[in-house]
Order: sequence, then C-alpha cells, then structure tokens
Amino acid sequence: EDAKFDFSKEDIAREIREDDWESPIIILTAYTSLALDSFKQRLQLLDFIGKQIDAEKNLIENLNICLKMFSKEEVYRYTYYNIEHSIPYKSILYLIRDGRRIEIKTIDKSYYQNISINNIKKLLPKDFLYTTKGVIVNMKRVKEINWKNQTITFDNGLQKGILSRSHKKEIEKYFAE
Repeated sequence: EDAKFDFSKEDIAREIREDDWESPIIILTAYTSLALDSFKQRLQLLDFIGKQIDAEKNLIENLNICLKMFSKEEVYRYTYYNIEHSIPYKSILYLIRDGRRIEIKTIDKSYYQNISINNIKKLLPKDFLYTTKGVIVNMKRVKEINWKNQTITFDNGLQKGILSRSHKKEIEKYFAE
C-alpha cells in the first residue's frame, strides 16, 4: 500500500531550516493564496511562485538571484604577515611574480603573497590564464588583446605589456568557448 504524506510546504521548509539557514528556499505551487501565511512563519523564503502566471520566468529570475547570492563567496583568501586577505576574483586584474612572492594586482590596490606562480595558479578559477612567463591574467577583465604589440587592455582602461605568443593558443581557445 502506498504511504500517504501529509506535509505542508511550510513543514518542509521548516525541516530544511532546522539544518540549513543559508540556502534559499523557493516554493512553487498552485496555491498562491497561502503565500502570506508562509511568509509570516519566518522561514526565510526567497519567494513563493504561483504556477498559473509565468512560473518558468519567475523561477528563472529566482534562480538568478540565488546564483548572485552564492557568487558573493567567490573570493581568493589567504594570510600574509598574519593579516587575512579576502579578494573578490572579479576585482583581480592579474598576478605577477615579484621575486619570491606574487603581486596580486586589483583595480585599485596591490596585494602580496609568498607563493609560487604555479601553486597560486592551481588555486584560481579557470578564467585565470598564463599570458607570459610569471604572469596570470583574469580573462574576464580583458577588454582587448593586441598580439602585434603584445599588450592586454583591461576593462578599466589599464594597458600592460604582459602577453607572449607562446600562450596564444590557450588564450584564443578560452575566448572561442
């Protein structure tokens, strides 16, 4: 015999919240009249979507909100001289070897870390590529590449001669994807 479950959407949300306070909860239902009651129960619901009106569009909007919420954690974290640093990947322009340490160049500041260029590359997302020996560039921040002059222009206008033809294949493959 089939087991009968008699759980409300709020009961399920409450169960989720007992173990997880950070994940967004979206309720998709035909019973939109219950929305106000659900929000009053302080379950930290992201949204209550009715199936009748643009459900797919509303669900996609909510999922995009969720992705933005989680992207806040996309940072590079490390400690240097007992100071903890947390640098958003999106603010990093490039990383360059500076003797035995690495300079992490952001839009408005430089950070330093004692780590090899090869080891830091392993810690970075796939959008960070070698462009020449000792240099890793955040390709999401690249506006233009000039192979003739071997320069990279970033989206903030900064232009740097940190490009080598030996990495052309890998860089062009990145932009082709």
